[in-house]
Order: sequence, then C-alpha cells, then structure tokens
Amino acid sequence: MTTTMEYKPIKFPQDESKHDTIGEWWYFNGNLTDKDGRQYSYMNTLFRATIPFQNAGVLSKIPKNNFYFYHSIITDIDQNKFFPNIDYLVRITNDSFKKEGLNVHYSPVVLGKNSQHYCMQQTNKNQYIVEGKDINLQMTAKKPPLLENQIGYVNFFNRPTYYYSLTDLVTEGTIVIDKKMIEVTGKSWMDHQWSDVFDVNKDSWNWFSVQLETNIEIVCYEFIHMGKSAYLATIIYPDATQKSFSKVLIKPLERKWKSPTTKTVYDLDWEIEIPEADIKLTIESKVENHEMNFLHINYWESPTKIEALIKGNKVKGFGYMELAGRPSIFNDLTFLKSKILERVPALRLK
Repeated sequence: MTTTMEYKPIKFPQDESKHDTIGEWWYFNGNLTDKDGRQYSYMNTLFRATIPFQNAGVLSKIPKNNFYFYHSIITDIDQNKFFPNIDYLVRITNDSFKKEGLNVHYSPVVLGKNSQHYCMQQTNKNQYIVEGKDINLQMTAKKPPLLENQIGYVNFFNRPTYYYSLTDLVTEGTIVIDKKMIEVTGKSWMDHQWSDVFDVNKDSWNWFSVQLETNIEIVCYEFIHMGKSAYLATIIYPDATQKSFSKVLIKPLERKWKSPTTKTVYDLDWEIEIPEADIKLTIESKVENHEMNFLHINYWESPTKIEALIKGNKVKGFGYMELAGRPSIFNDLTFLKSKILERVPALRLK
C-alpha cells in the first residue's frame, strides 16, 4: 500500500498529542532501582488504531473510529520475574487530548467492575506523569526531543512515519510487585510514533534504546519489509546536538531464547556498529522470557546492559530492546483458543 503522508515539521507541544493517522503509540520504558540497589525495569505503552486500517478506495468513505489498547510490563531483574499486562480495549476520558502536549486519561474496559484509572500526563514542558497498572512515575526531561533522522520523519520502503524520542527522563515514583509497593528512581525513555501505514504481517524490526553513562543516548534499529532491511541510528550528545546515520551494522550474537508458547526464537545479545561515529555497542538482555502476545502479534521487550567503545574509549550503559515481527505458530484463531484453554483448563481434556 502506498501513502501520501508528506513531511511537515514536527511542532512541540502540539505534536505530543494525537494525530489523524491510522496508527499511533506513546511508549515509555525505563531502568529503575530501589533504595537497596535492587534492579527493576518497566514498559508502559498506549496504542491508538483506527478502523478501518486503510485509507484507500471504498474504505476511505467509511467513518473512522479510534480504538485504544494498553500494554505494560514490570520486571524484577534480580529475580528474573516478568509481570506482563495487556488490556485489549481501554476507554479514554472525554477531556483527553484537549490540552497542549500529552494529556490522556484512560481505563480498561472491564464489564461489571470498577476499572483502574491510568494516565500519561504532561504537567508542563518538561514534566510527565505516567500512571498504569502497578506503576506511578514522575519524570523530568533533561534534553529536548531527539528527532529520528534529525527531522522526526523516516520513510523506508514508502512506509513513512513520524517519530521522536525523549531520551533522558529522570524518573522517580513507585511500582507494585506481588502486592508490595516499592519506591524507585532511575532513568526512562519515551517514543512517540504515528503513521498511515500499519501492517504487522509485512514488517518487522529490531529496535534498541541506548543510555550511556557519558550522557549520550542513541536510538538505532533495523526495519525489515518483505525481506529487505533498512537501518537508522540517531545520537543525541550531552549538549543536545543530534546526528543520524544510515550506515549501521546490527547483528545477533549466539544467545537465544525460544518461546514455549509461540515457538518463536528471539536473539538476546547483539552487536551494533556505527562506523562513521566510531561507535561499537555490545547489548545483552538482562532477562529471559519477555515475550508479549497480542492476538496473533508476538513481540519481545526487555531491559539491557550495554558496553560501548566510542573512539577507543570504553563506556557502560543500559537501555531497552524490542524485537517484533518474528514468525509464530499463532494466528488470531489459535491464539483465541489458547486463551480459552488457559481460562477453562477442563476443556484441555476434551
């Protein structure tokens, strides 16, 4: 499918809100510690999708409806415990997206129950609040947005997307694990992306956020469409200057994990080179078993530890990794059947 979504400069804070596109998401992740030095991480994402999913032909005449769904993870890294959550439908409040910046309040659609209240709220230019399932965090952005491709617009294989990141979010707040509230501090990352092209059956990607102890942040990824790959890395330096590179080498190393649910194989360790910046990264997942399953879509999210070599100097850091679009044994029907069997074990005997 082709698209006519032409580039227009991103404006802040206006473009931190929602857009009239087929798909969009606001994605937060972070690495956190408690007062005793124990390590945790999280991912917290609100997705928006319109039905129908395409703008072409007869479908362009059908009124579009926005649907929202919410995915989150809290991870106890030291214990290698993984607490995923998927809400297949959330309801946003009437006052959401009415203010400048990011201001959305939502709750899971749970029949017959009082559901929890969640939000992604921008309280001023640099301040954010994220409340989700078992998470309540306050964040302060220490740098301006990183614009992927330096303009916040990327077009690989005629599949354009707007895309920016907040790479240096100083974070404090609480998480809940096993009904215990834990005070945490750390550093978060936020991605906001919107596009008129939405086809997970044709696209896949290997994505990495990098936060180094030298106050350099990098986003780099391989985008794969119909077997062809394109690469992009964008660096934001301590003084907030930015530079993008299309010559990036991304290759998996030996360690892998195979999902017992979808039979998908995920690469847990990676090597990334950005030759023009004289940067080499070794990225290792801190955990295993971090697959998320949303209907027939399966993807991997995990915190990482990072060793970098920058112009001959060794630097350490951390980040997050997302792997999407790998083959799975699931389609929508087999996924639904598996969920029914999870909830009604007696059916497994028939």
